[in-house]
Amino acid sequence: SGAITVTAVADAVPVGGTAPTSTQVYVSSSDGALPPAGSKVTTLTSLPGDITGLRAGAVYSVWASACAGSLCSAVTKANTTVEASGVFKQVRKIGGVFTINRSNGAGNGYHIAADFAVRDINEDPNLLPTTTLELLPVYDQCATATHLRQVLDFVQIDAVDVVIGGQCSGATVVGAQVTSLFQVPHIGNAAADVKLSNKVSFPYFVRTFTSAILNDLAYAEVAVRYGWDKVSVVGSSWEPDVYLKYAAHGITIVNDLSLSSAAADYVEEMTLIKESGIRVIVCKDTGSKMTKVITSAVEVGIVGQGYMWAVSLSGWGVIASFDAEVVELFAGTLVLEKIFDTGNADLRTKYFDRYASTNFTADFPQFTAIPEALSEKQGPTYDAVLAYAIALDTLIKAGNAQPSNDQVMDTLFDSSFGFDGVSGQIAFDGNGDRIQPVTIMFARFNSVAGEWELPRAFLVNFSPSMAVSHSSDIEAVVFAGGSTTVPPAYVCSQGCVQGQCTAPDTCVCTAGWSSAQGDCSVPECGSGCGAHGTCVSPEVCKCEGKWHGDRCEILLDGWEIALVVVGVLLAVLLVVVVLVRLQRKSRAEYQIRQMAWKIRSSDVEYSSTHQSRSAFSMTSQRTESTLGAMEIKTSAHFRGQPVEVFAFELATSAPAHTKDFLVEMELRRSADHINIVRLLGAAVGPEMPMCAVFEFCAKGSLDDVLQNPTYSLDWSFKYSLIRDMLSGLEFIHAHMLRTHGKLSAGACRIDGRWVCKVGGFGLD
Repeated sequence: SGAITVTAVADAVPVGGTAPTSTQVYVSSSDGALPPAGSKVTTLTSLPGDITGLRAGAVYSVWASACAGSLCSAVTKANTTVEASGVFKQVRKIGGVFTINRSNGAGNGYHIAADFAVRDINEDPNLLPTTTLELLPVYDQCATATHLRQVLDFVQIDAVDVVIGGQCSGATVVGAQVTSLFQVPHIGNAAADVKLSNKVSFPYFVRTFTSAILNDLAYAEVAVRYGWDKVSVVGSSWEPDVYLKYAAHGITIVNDLSLSSAAADYVEEMTLIKESGIRVIVCKDTGSKMTKVITSAVEVGIVGQGYMWAVSLSGWGVIASFDAEVVELFAGTLVLEKIFDTGNADLRTKYFDRYASTNFTADFPQFTAIPEALSEKQGPTYDAVLAYAIALDTLIKAGNAQPSNDQVMDTLFDSSFGFDGVSGQIAFDGNGDRIQPVTIMFARFNSVAGEWELPRAFLVNFSPSMAVSHSSDIEAVVFAGGSTTVPPAYVCSQGCVQGQCTAPDTCVCTAGWSSAQGDCSVPECGSGCGAHGTCVSPEVCKCEGKWHGDRCEILLDGWEIALVVVGVLLAVLLVVVVLVRLQRKSRAEYQIRQMAWKIRSSDVEYSSTHQSRSAFSMTSQRTESTLGAMEIKTSAHFRGQPVEVFAFELATSAPAHTKDFLVEMELRRSADHINIVRLLGAAVGPEMPMCAVFEFCAKGSLDDVLQNPTYSLDWSFKYSLIRDMLSGLEFIHAHMLRTHGKLSAGACRIDGRWVCKVGGFGLD
């Protein structure tokens, strides 16, 4: 069971040329000539209409005939053919607005690329399997009025689902206003006008070509890469964002020159650049303006070694059209362009194969010249069709059988949308602009080939958020004069020995150096060097003979000099010794005052309490004061870790924060060794119970282990425990604590890994 809605059929010319008075549409199960009588399934006499009752799995064709009176034309096959297996393909119409060039064929490539894309998509069983794309090509020749009429016809009469094109920015801006008004997706393939980035004005427009602003921003990135903080700009004004980019990088545009098309030459403008002393020149113009720029620059003398030009690929094309001696003056010129030749290898191979097998005379009879495969903007045109197909396919496969135009646009704008197309990676930023690296090339003469070439130097990469990064050097630029050394943006003609050339012939001296000779080469000694010395560097005098002193004012013999040197060395040594001792003392006192061992009682959680018969004795052997008997709380936790807590009281009335007590606590805390019971901290204070928190030893004391009949210790195991105790004592003897004083089996603890740790020492 199946159904198809017939909305249009191919034109059927009746016999005799009389205009048809009726049109009959019917479906046949025979795919070929006029079906035999009675073979039709159903007929329609008016459009649109639905044909139902079709058998799944059968192959059908839609036919139409036109009649004028009793004369009927031959049956003409309609353009809405259904395909096998009872699956009726939905036709999606693509309105393509292209140019046509009958001389060199360059503009013809746009239509060819779109046609190839439609064929490839329709033949791909995995991409839009239930949809057929139909391309409706028209040619506007970049005429705004023509473009406007054609786009209006597309959206009002042809009811296209998407518009692809056009090639020229002025016409495309007008067309994109129409498609946005009628809410029809519009994918640009060549227009670069920055105005098209305005999503308030053009919410239904995206482009697989890039905005002109990327090249403009890339000029600033070139200046950043080569350290040029001042440039001259020739050409039309930039967008505000570009000027902000220059300002953000600290780059000053010294000359910002707009050129009049009516001017006979631009000698006056080029003279301004020469007089400013700026050596880096960014030229945005092309065509006839560029021709006059080059002629005037050569006349004024701001070309060749010492000057650095940056132009677009079209601008270089103008330069390359001059005589050889002129082009030679522009060796090393930087050429910026968005290159679309690094795309999906499989798609590119398929494109070239189709190009080679296409009969252009039969398939494109309107073209008298055929361009090279994938020349100019063919890649972005192919990818414009592919972008629409992938967005549509994504929605259909997600269960949306009839995606709306708004849903198609949302998919294109989605940050996850992207694919590797014929012209490279396709992804759109929030303005609907394609993000594409700008390739920086340089002009070099290939003496072997006898021609100029443009090797690639590096890439300026832009992310969807417009973050910028540079690639590493692809090839080192050879600047004018054959040098790989980056030329400066301007020069100080006399040099700038001890300073910085901040502007043409403006040298700002480093502190201590004078510009008396214009090049910051004269050192300054504030009060001079007297009659017996010379200032050789800032505040440094070189004295004559036996004269000494900061200003060469002291006359000394040899033995006097020796005494002075020895006295100075001894004084320095004494100062160093005193400073080292003071530093050590200060560091120790700081650590004591910090009380890193002090904790809060609330950080200790108790779950059970018992008195160990082998509890630590905390009596110090170095003083008479002792800590009272301690209650061991073995089931306690400190900051989530099991610990052993010993509650105590001071045996004397001395406060807990006296210097001696603080020193004792810091010494005990700093005793950190694998065979020493580690003190984690202590809680002390007049309004809280006093307790010391030690690391948890799961087996208890050594006395507990020795008295426990369940443990059978052989002598190798006992030797291991003895070694652990000796290691702990060795550490104590080397530590500032010096001695233990009350070593016993009860003072030694055994952890869960049977490591013996010495404890019960260090706290008075």
